[in-house]
Amino acid sequence: LVTALTCEGLASVKTLMPSGADPHAYQPSFADRAVLESADLVVMNGFVEEGLAPMIRSVEQEGTAVFRTIDHVGTLLLNDDHGQETVDPHLWMDPVRVSEVLPKLTKRIIEAGRLDPASLQACLDQTQLLLAKLDEEIRVMVADVPAGRRKFVANHASLGYFADRYGLEMIGAVVPSTSTLAASNPAYLKQLGDRMKASGVSVILVEAGQASKDATALAKHVDDGQVVEVF
Repeated sequence: LVTALTCEGLASVKTLMPSGADPHAYQPSFADRAVLESADLVVMNGFVEEGLAPMIRSVEQEGTAVFRTIDHVGTLLLNDDHGQETVDPHLWMDPVRVSEVLPKLTKRIIEAGRLDPASLQACLDQTQLLLAKLDEEIRVMVADVPAGRRKFVANHASLGYFADRYGLEMIGAVVPSTSTLAASNPAYLKQLGDRMKASGVSVILVEAGQASKDATALAKHVDDGQVVEVF
């Protein structure tokens, strides 16, 4: 997003986590610390980076500017595996929410990098246009799904914003948590399988590379159950 908001060249953008890395589990290195300390602005989700958060707080205390996306947009609450309400950090699953936070992020980028406001406004307009087109594309696709079939199970509670925006129902998750670091148990999986049967749900959506024995076993418990990887 920061790369898009700077038109792929108006600022030097460094991403700490490699593509495909699990943000819940990522552990920073000394090299990451050096990158953070040299940055004009650090942009983060603000809730999902469990391993990185202490280091970012440390460099922030030393004067590095930090933009926490989750502080600038309406969030959803979920009950975690301990029955406690927790903020759902997976904002990027909703292009409308993402678009709403971008003007504030653009303002911070301009301030931190001393960049030309007019140039970044053009980048912002272009990025929001792409997100609006994505939103419309998704709406058209969802409209083709019969109303009674707009239900699914997720690998972990990561698709709540997507479901909320497009009128879908996430009836449960293999790992009943917003974090991939949590675990499930046989009794819970049995209950979830029974709920899937009662709701006529057969699809379990898992992040690419995150398919698990639990998801596979759950699919076998349900008639025509299938595990589908999404990127």
